[in-house]
Amino acid sequence: SGWVDGPKMPEGVMHHTIAVVGDWLFVFGGRGQTTGASVDQVLRAKLGDDGVPGAFEKLAPLPEKRSHAMTFQVGRWVYIAGGLTGDPVENPPSRSDIIRTTIGDDGSLGDWETVGKFPTGGLSVSAAQVFGRSVYFMGGLPGGSSYTKNVYTAHISEDGSLGPVTALPTKLPTARAHVHQTPVLGHNIYSVGGHLDSESSTGEVVVGTFAAP
Repeated sequence: SGWVDGPKMPEGVMHHTIAVVGDWLFVFGGRGQTTGASVDQVLRAKLGDDGVPGAFEKLAPLPEKRSHAMTFQVGRWVYIAGGLTGDPVENPPSRSDIIRTTIGDDGSLGDWETVGKFPTGGLSVSAAQVFGRSVYFMGGLPGGSSYTKNVYTAHISEDGSLGPVTALPTKLPTARAHVHQTPVLGHNIYSVGGHLDSESSTGEVVVGTFAAP
């Protein structure tokens, strides 16, 4: 029991995304410690039998620098959705593209391809959660300086392609962002805390229920 030290990344990052596929841990993008702006680095580490990752190695970079994005995976497909490029202090626009790569058994990454797009304004500092054959994004920053109540969804086809991203008629009770995980238990999805337009954090917890399996 307890914590053990893993390897250090070449540069400290925040607002990056991660994925575990097979025996591999991946780190994508983030806001770099050196400049405070988005980076395009992709890191990979092999997981040992004890679950502790080995040393990180750099892979080919992302197509563009990206931080504050959302990542989800379906099988060996890993998707990076939205986010921003630049220094968040300068309030750059949220990205609208959703890109995807394929992870090989040996931890190799295929080419990145664009497989979807958010509605006008893009989306960042949200959360991505897969349920059934759809992915859901709850709240976030769709551009500008105001958060959204919207819950966006897209269907995931058998070949991993995405249908159009649309906003559901049922919205969050309060516009919020920086809720970076929205776990699912059974048919319930949880949005816990987050940041409000009033520049304050919230302790509100809301529970949504999926109507379909």
